[in-house]
Amino acid sequence: MARSPKMAAYGEYGYVHLAATQATAAPVVPTGATVVNTTTTTAVASAGAATITPASMVGITLGRALAIYRGTGTAEVVTVTGVTSTTFTATFANTHSGTNTLVSLLPGKLGNIVVNNAGTSMVLTLYDGPPALAGISGPVGQTIAVIAIAAAGTTYRFALETYSQLFYTLTGTVGDLTLHYQPDMQG
Repeated sequence: MARSPKMAAYGEYGYVHLAATQATAAPVVPTGATVVNTTTTTAVASAGAATITPASMVGITLGRALAIYRGTGTAEVVTVTGVTSTTFTATFANTHSGTNTLVSLLPGKLGNIVVNNAGTSMVLTLYDGPPALAGISGPVGQTIAVIAIAAAGTTYRFALETYSQLFYTLTGTVGDLTLHYQPDMQG
């Protein structure tokens, strides 16, 4: 049977090892992937165009969709309209202050999840983008799966596409999991 042209061949997936408790949702970032996962303390005083100085410009490119959340203000998705070596410009609908998290919203493909060490009472929750955006920006932030991890050697088979970057939380006494995930770097 031929695979869907939208799904990556098994060998094309990046491997991400999850081996630590992650109580706050974090992005899944395969080694070598250039995705945005940074912070900013630049305030957005009013709705409209604003220039932001992030801690890192890695992955921030013209036209890139970014989620901004965790500071003061309503979480939102913005599109980068201008870049320099140290700043980017976007149009904001909301005000923001404090330390905000910035992440790219890249579609991706989730393959198998392999349990290397089950830990104790380990629960993996997967989200399609940052859960702080659930209900704010279409499907972004919706829960994909909540998995009570079984014995070592168990494989959870997935073949799905995410609308935005894959996020996760991992609770309990954590063992070790391997996620097969491929962000769409063209997204």
